[in-house]
Amino acid sequence: MGSTALGDRRLGDLGQVLRFLVAGGTGFGLYLAFAILLRLATELPAGVVAWLAMLCAFLPTFFIQRVFTFRASGRLAPQITGYALLQLASSVVVAAAAHVGQLAGLQDFASFVVAGVAGVAFSYSIQTKMIFPV
Repeated sequence: MGSTALGDRRLGDLGQVLRFLVAGGTGFGLYLAFAILLRLATELPAGVVAWLAMLCAFLPTFFIQRVFTFRASGRLAPQITGYALLQLASSVVVAAAAHVGQLAGLQDFASFVVAGVAGVAFSYSIQTKMIFPV
């Protein structure tokens, strides 16, 4: 049986999602490592630590997403600008989620995990539609 264009598209989407999960997991690992280091090295509140950690993971994660996940080409400047704006918005989402986690009585580490997951979900939806559209 031959494959259909729709079937190929679905498989392509699945591949992209899987690559995003790997790249996002790598970015999340970087974010979490920075968050832990910042928390251990400073007295900053969890929301600020999460925000700074998100920003620290920015460049490595951008290039992983651009090259590995979306296999994007084209002009780098608009993509990195859009990604920077996305990360600023994501950092607010992440900081707010970490803060809410703290208010809910979660330990800092648990707040960072919840915040990171919220940031990854938000980021994927924007990247696929606006930054690296097919």
